[in-house]
Amino acid sequence: MRTPKVVCFRVTRACNAACSFCLAPPDGVHPSKAELIRRLGQLAADGAEVIHFCGGEPTLHPALPDLMLFAARQGIKCKLTTNGLFLPQRVHDTIGRVNCVTKFSLHGPSHHHNRILRRLAYDSVVNNIRLLRDTGCTVSLQTVLIKGGSWVVEWLLEFCVREAIPKVSFIPFIPRGYGRDTRNLFEPKPSELFDLHRMVLNLRDQLAGQIDVRWLEFISRSYIVVETDGSIVIERQSESADENLSNIGHQTSLQLVDSNTHQKKYFISA
Repeated sequence: MRTPKVVCFRVTRACNAACSFCLAPPDGVHPSKAELIRRLGQLAADGAEVIHFCGGEPTLHPALPDLMLFAARQGIKCKLTTNGLFLPQRVHDTIGRVNCVTKFSLHGPSHHHNRILRRLAYDSVVNNIRLLRDTGCTVSLQTVLIKGGSWVVEWLLEFCVREAIPKVSFIPFIPRGYGRDTRNLFEPKPSELFDLHRMVLNLRDQLAGQIDVRWLEFISRSYIVVETDGSIVIERQSESADENLSNIGHQTSLQLVDSNTHQKKYFISA
């Protein structure tokens, strides 16, 4: 049996930002290094090829460098998504050592980004983006597109061109986590979402060969996530649509079948 090739691995729900539409808000769960290593070992033994470290804010977990080193020693490719506020030297050094692909969340210029995070964050984030970029690490950006946010698309692409960032992902607002209660403030109407999608696709074509422009959404794509409590979840557009598959320490084997093609999709064992 084997796991999905790519697994989102939530190391903590703690966070140093306070985004009003946070997809994975704090829940008090902060697993130990030993437990996280055990889970990674199980995923590696079952054939995972890419571990995407996420949170919360994963850089807040003091064991993150050890987790990345452990995964790399198992032959697993490491990825990291961070808000970029906090980048300890050991995390920075380990990112370079294991060639971890690092994605920063950046939501616009200083005033807008700080308002979204409800923190004075912009300067720290941009400095850390440049720090990793200038030391040869692979860096990309992502942003959440909210109501009235079409101008952010062009701003972020201009930032990528200016700062030589090769990849950016646009994620339409998702009513998960805190977003369930703030969707009236942030969720684009269907017509606006359609226009945003068309805009991003057009710019993707215009910038082909210069910047890799992505449109990511939960409607057309599901994600396998190992949660902080060890549960393995298929995350979709809302928590009510999620599917709790098993717990990494309790399930002996699990097979998913695509309801449309009836083909085997994922295998998970623990």
